[in-house]
Amino acid sequence: MKNTSVRVAFITHYTNLHGANRSLMNLIEGLKPLGVDVGVVCPAKGQITDELERLEIPNVILPFADWLSRAHQGRWYRLWCNLKVLPALLKKIREWNADVIYTNSSVTPVGAFAAALLRKPHIWHIREYGLLDYGRRPDWGAAFFRFWLNRTQAVIAISHAVKKEVLKDVHVQTAVVYNGVISATDLGHLKQEVIAGDPGIYTFVMLSQISANKNQEEAIRALAVAVKGHPHIRLLIAGNDRGDYAKRVKLLCEHLGVAGHVSFLGYVSNPWAVLRKANAVLMCSRYEAMGRVTAEAMSAGKPVIGYRNAGTAEIIEHERDGLLYEGNDEDLARCMVRLIENPVLGMELGARGMEKAEQRFTSEVCAGHVCEVIRDVLKSQGASG
Repeated sequence: MKNTSVRVAFITHYTNLHGANRSLMNLIEGLKPLGVDVGVVCPAKGQITDELERLEIPNVILPFADWLSRAHQGRWYRLWCNLKVLPALLKKIREWNADVIYTNSSVTPVGAFAAALLRKPHIWHIREYGLLDYGRRPDWGAAFFRFWLNRTQAVIAISHAVKKEVLKDVHVQTAVVYNGVISATDLGHLKQEVIAGDPGIYTFVMLSQISANKNQEEAIRALAVAVKGHPHIRLLIAGNDRGDYAKRVKLLCEHLGVAGHVSFLGYVSNPWAVLRKANAVLMCSRYEAMGRVTAEAMSAGKPVIGYRNAGTAEIIEHERDGLLYEGNDEDLARCMVRLIENPVLGMELGARGMEKAEQRFTSEVCAGHVCEVIRDVLKSQGASG
């Protein structure tokens, strides 16, 4: 690594450029001008390693494992994988001369193990609920999970909702830092854009993996209600459209007679291209830790209709920079119709959402807060040392 003031070894638990890894790349982008040099440890080769190589960011592939799962079968094997990889991980961290080890999610413990063995400070970035949003439990129970969280030097939660739910029994330094989803420069460019769109069609967008916890079925049912009085609307669903749930969603479109109003775009690497086509964005998940898609939509000046709970209710202020609904698909449909019939309201909500994004959701704002945590940890470690 280059000779800079602070060196951080990041641990990321998967290889695709989905939410947590996209947020990590935004964070790295924001940390670079702040004098923070990074290396990234990945469990396998994939989209993120390709991106790290393109940006000439040091990285290494080490086959570590998760410690959150839907069932405890295989937990001994996962533990063995993590213990087996530790010598190589310790060696790489020493080579990088990292000052801090930084785990990018709650899904793997290897960063915490390495920090304990090297006696280096560890920061844990908690980006998920675990059981509530992904149905995954700690392999060795909640008490063991909390034990390791309490051995870290600082924990960062991506929302107050996550802090309240996941970190209620954690007693170390804790900060809430919203994800950065776009650079200030790129946000400035979006503010200058004038996007005409299709004047004859009102377009709703969903941008996330197609899964039960993201609740695309509710959006389909709401669309079926809204389309009865407003036939010139459509729903674009971006996300991997393979799997049993995706099949169920497509069958529901056929059953409700709205297949002609719904387009499945598959995996989309550039969400901004899809957001440019949107009049509004739907967030139907009951348990969003924060809602990166919500912040991206705000950054693009698009109003969001979100379910009133968890991180979504935290970052959307109802009637000011988005709409919140609670209940069922009919409640969602009423919000959709309201925006269709009052496009000026949608534009006003979108404009205020963009103002909020500029204040809270840029890479620079996120990195600034994270950098403060890193430097506070190093300062306290120096004082205690």
